[in-house]
Amino acid sequence: MRIFYIAEITGKVGVWAVKKNIAEIKRRYQPDFIIANAGMATGAGGLGKQHAGYLRKMGIDCITGGDCIFQKKDLVENLPQMPFVLRPCNLPEHSLGAGYRYFTARNGGKLAVVSILGRVGRHRLLADNPFTLMQALLPKIERETPFIVADFSSTATAEKQTMAFFLAGRISALVGSGSGAATADERLMSAECDLSGAGDVHIDMQTATVETCCEQQSRKTAY
Repeated sequence: MRIFYIAEITGKVGVWAVKKNIAEIKRRYQPDFIIANAGMATGAGGLGKQHAGYLRKMGIDCITGGDCIFQKKDLVENLPQMPFVLRPCNLPEHSLGAGYRYFTARNGGKLAVVSILGRVGRHRLLADNPFTLMQALLPKIERETPFIVADFSSTATAEKQTMAFFLAGRISALVGSGSGAATADERLMSAECDLSGAGDVHIDMQTATVETCCEQQSRKTAY
């Protein structure tokens, strides 16, 4: 399954950049599923209903958000009718919308996408512990599909890396949003070996492919 992730769609410029490049992204990478973090797409502060629908029409299959997901009233009121938009799953249970959902990718595979919000640093929303939440949630999701992608919105790279070690070998990919800048710490990880320091590992960020000869465990988590 080939998944394309777009992070930090911010304001009109971010939405315009997606509109300009989405056709080339589809042509070049032929993704089976496209995920975008668009929690700041409307006025660089939240996500409005119109922008959410517009991104969906462009071909974004799933939209995740961070601590700004409830900033725009029109989106909040319509979250139950917009299943492709996820709010952080570690918010109180009575919060509108869903924190994770199952999707069918274009290749026919079943994919689970989970939105998580960190606790370190300054956030507009106070979320529950994301580690205990994921510990309880994963067994339920794994009964439905082995393909699990988590978007962890946090301002602290240390918190993201800690989550990566916690979920290594248990999910397909953990991507970090919320910091507003690339952190250049991409790696493949497993429960038994951290491939960031292993030999014979090559990550090509131009084509988003990874080559490795680690045989300790077949399931690896892209971080």
